[in-house]
Amino acid sequence: MNITVRLYKLHDYDLIYLYKNLRFPVRDAMKLALESYVRNTPLFLKIPIDTPEIENLKDIKNVQFHLKLDEDKDADIILYLSRLKKYYRNSFLKNLLRGYLAGPATYVYEENIDVVNNQKRYQLVEDNLLSVKTLELLKKRKRKKDHIILTLDQKRLFELAGALDGNDLEVIINDRNPIKNQ
Repeated sequence: MNITVRLYKLHDYDLIYLYKNLRFPVRDAMKLALESYVRNTPLFLKIPIDTPEIENLKDIKNVQFHLKLDEDKDADIILYLSRLKKYYRNSFLKNLLRGYLAGPATYVYEENIDVVNNQKRYQLVEDNLLSVKTLELLKKRKRKKDHIILTLDQKRLFELAGALDGNDLEVIINDRNPIKNQ
């Protein structure tokens, strides 16, 4: 079973910040939280406290990923999720994840993040919790090259007009559904 989870910048800025700026594995953390909740096992997840090298959230409005549940191994989780109110699963999963974080990710809202004081604050919280688990951060992806998808006819027209001259766009040809001239 695949579950689509959507994070919205306006409502889920904390989770998007952790995921996009600090490479915190939100999808993995959400699945661990769900497993722990349904199976009644203790768990708290340590969140990274850092300032990002580059602010990656300027143009992001939302983020989407999929939780994969195995029909056999995760049957208890699938059964639990089937009992939730209709249209509330996404909200439930985000709320559940926040509950399993070892402290709220409130520092992400600070204009200038005070890493040292926030680490002390979070260490105090962690020292008073049992079973705090640290997740490995996600690897950085290589930046995708800017590209434009055109049909062969569109590419020829752009080349005649000189619209592709002097830019670094990669031109990808897509003629899977060519328009037939009548």
